[in-house]
Amino acid sequence: MGPEVPEEDLIWQDPIPAGTTDYDVASVKKKIQACGLSIQEMVETAWASASTYRGSDMRGGANGARIV
Repeated sequence: MGPEVPEEDLIWQDPIPAGTTDYDVASVKKKIQACGLSIQEMVETAWASASTYRGSDMRGGANGARIV
């Protein structure tokens, strides 16, 4: 990712497993469209998730859309 990225995982980082490239984007889009939520509800959910980001320790936030 660049020369300034450390090779080791630092203790304050949350390790993220490597992703896969065999996504079925069309299937995911269909599931989202069929979920019954309005666009407004989906935007509000994404906004609420992203608003939890803390710049001080770089934690929280949508983190690639993983909402827990």
